[in-house]
Amino acid sequence: MTRLAQRNSQFLNLQTLLARPALLSAGPASDPVPGEITQWLGKLAVLKGLPFGYLVPDEAMLPPESIRFFVLDPNWINALLEGATSIGRSCTLEAGIDAQLVARLYAAVSPTATVSGFVLRSNVVTGWPGLEVRAYDAAGHRLDAVLRQEQLSPTVLLFMTTGQISYVDISEPAEAMHFGVDIGQAGKSLRYVTVPPSAPAKTQPGGQIEGASVKLSYRAAGGGKRVLKIADLAKTLQAALVANSANLVPGTAQQRPFTPAEFALELVEGVQAVRFENTDKEVSS
Repeated sequence: MTRLAQRNSQFLNLQTLLARPALLSAGPASDPVPGEITQWLGKLAVLKGLPFGYLVPDEAMLPPESIRFFVLDPNWINALLEGATSIGRSCTLEAGIDAQLVARLYAAVSPTATVSGFVLRSNVVTGWPGLEVRAYDAAGHRLDAVLRQEQLSPTVLLFMTTGQISYVDISEPAEAMHFGVDIGQAGKSLRYVTVPPSAPAKTQPGGQIEGASVKLSYRAAGGGKRVLKIADLAKTLQAALVANSANLVPGTAQQRPFTPAEFALELVEGVQAVRFENTDKEVSS
């Protein structure tokens, strides 16, 4: 009997709410939306949890070793959130409650109006974990508000940011010093160990010497792989530094010793970076 009384009480409450819709919004408008709900909807707004087939319906749209830029359609995101918030809307009461809460939910999630990004499918995603991405707009301003950068599979990287991407620079992670030369490189650029008075203004030690490089020489036998002649390279670098006055005792014309430290400085390599331009220029409305 107790159970029946409880059910009857709930039924009377439902009837009261349906008869007076204004009661649906009687709660304080300032009541915060539960964090679990806003977090879940916020993830949907940046496409988290969506099947990959919704993003790339056909493999031909993202072939191996390709990059595809995109702009999110705000109407599509609104439809996605609408579908998510309509779960369980199976009766008049639930529809009424949903109509009252939807504005508060959208305000709490606050989807970004202009979102763009790219999907990269390449073996570099596997070969170089932790790739660094820098996105820029048409005016060359850095788009720092990154919404998502995630490796979806061993060879697929998804990147999303606020604003309209004009081009992106993708580079190796700059986590440590890199030494050596590029494969196929015929010469090695020279760097200042110390800066002579004849150098351009604001030149710093370690900066590259404009137009100065040395020729690389390789061993004849290397099992099919080219091996640098390190001793010859050291002598060539030392002579080039002398010729460019790039290793002098500061304030004098006296040459500094050429030690392994100077040799290592000359072999410093910056991280490799590649720039991709969004030539189609799709614009979010």
